[in-house]
Amino acid sequence: MRIFILLIFSSIYFINSSKGQIFSVSGQFIDNSTQEPIIGVNIFLYNLPDTINKVSSITSNISGDFSFMGLKSGEYLLKSTFIGYQPYRKKIDLYSSISIGKLSMIQSSVMLNNIEITEKQIRIEQKGDTTIFNAGSYKVNTDANTEELLSKMPGITIENGALKSNGEEVKKVLIDGKEFFGDDVTMALKNLPAEIVNKIQMFDRMNDQSRFTGFDDGNSQKTLNINTKAGMNNGQFGKFYSGYGLDDNSKVDTRYIHGGNINYFNGKRRISIIWLSNNINQQNFSNQDILGIGNNSNQQKANAGSQSRFSGGGNGRNALNYGGSGNSNDFFIGQQGGINTTHSYGINFSDRWGEKLNINGSYFFNKGENQNKSFLERTYFVSEKLNPLYSEDNGTLSNNYNNRINLRLEYNIDSSNSILITPKINFQSNKTTSLFAGLNKTISNSILNKNQNNTKINSSGFNATNDFLFRHKFSKPGRTISLDLSASLNDNVSENYLKSENIYFVPDDSINSFDQLTNSLSNSLNYATAINYIEPIGK
Repeated sequence: MRIFILLIFSSIYFINSSKGQIFSVSGQFIDNSTQEPIIGVNIFLYNLPDTINKVSSITSNISGDFSFMGLKSGEYLLKSTFIGYQPYRKKIDLYSSISIGKLSMIQSSVMLNNIEITEKQIRIEQKGDTTIFNAGSYKVNTDANTEELLSKMPGITIENGALKSNGEEVKKVLIDGKEFFGDDVTMALKNLPAEIVNKIQMFDRMNDQSRFTGFDDGNSQKTLNINTKAGMNNGQFGKFYSGYGLDDNSKVDTRYIHGGNINYFNGKRRISIIWLSNNINQQNFSNQDILGIGNNSNQQKANAGSQSRFSGGGNGRNALNYGGSGNSNDFFIGQQGGINTTHSYGINFSDRWGEKLNINGSYFFNKGENQNKSFLERTYFVSEKLNPLYSEDNGTLSNNYNNRINLRLEYNIDSSNSILITPKINFQSNKTTSLFAGLNKTISNSILNKNQNNTKINSSGFNATNDFLFRHKFSKPGRTISLDLSASLNDNVSENYLKSENIYFVPDDSINSFDQLTNSLSNSLNYATAINYIEPIGK
């Protein structure tokens, strides 16, 4: 009992004696998993049991250490917070200066609200002589092709199948700087989906010789480069479509369209396959599809002359031109009278073989059929008793076959020498048949005269060109020499047959017939050689 009483009085004396003294609390905050010190922890100290009023607050230093000074004895609550860690709490009984050692804080994650950052995209940029259109700024349908995307861009128009920029025709389309189906602009635009396009670049592109030498000879071409989106240069994509229906007029003839494209992009290697088959006037021709097809002047003169004798001053001439009759305009891109049936297929290939050889080639086949029929009824009001009637039927059927091959081989021998070879082959055949029948009669159905023309045109053409260009750079900057060898072969054959018959019943029966066969053959073989030397003489 004496010892117990002595301990109680000793404790009371120790507590009373410590109330007037000043103490300190120190420690270190560390990461629970890495055991590394945590810099900048927010540390707060509160009195117990009252935790409303804060006694003091500090932050941990570069070593994670902290220290509270000038504290009176008593009970305290230590709180700490830091972004990315769970809050820390510890009760401290302070009756002497103490070090509480290392305090571990546990990492935590907090899910924040979604943040959306938006910025208005620049629609058009001008960098030097290049106009850049940001495709994402123009809205098109999900299944739209590049042609539909371009139609939304200011200054770019498509007129009769020709792409124009501010009125100037675009001669070449590139995909990421690589040629696509040779010089056929519409081929790329109709078959590439708009969703792969990142930017459209429009500029004047110098020819191969000028780009090598850096000397602009003025023979530049308006060029469009399609810059694809990131990731689109590796992968496969394509589109398939098909439609079928009955004609509203006959309920017998069917209307159809089938087509699509497959694209395989793997870095430098790119393969594209396209096809189109339809009879609803969607065509895929370009100027290159026309070879050796033209109007027959003798046929026009004969028809015009025969019609003028019985139709009152050449009233049937418009019907002749309406039928086509071998006119090369029948095979251009764009809508024309009648029903057009098109079957076209193509493949384009580009790759880099080794470190020195770049290759680009394409093959394109096109079959086009054009049917055109017209009917004319006309009444002449001459007098009360004489009102002659005129009627005519005109029909034309044309079949055109076209094959086109393009190849481009660029071999870089070394940094100073290169060879460029660009062969092109195009062969085509065409068959056209035209029937024309005209009749003049009285109001009482008495025949005055009638006319019938039968025209057949068979033609075929072959065109081949090749260009060999050797280029050399000297050690002096700007000094170059080039050797250009080119050859072209053209061979066109045409056979035109015309049979015309005019029958007159007034005043006497008579027949006037015209029977003509015209053969034409044209061929040419051309060679050209050019040596170009460039010497810089100043800045």
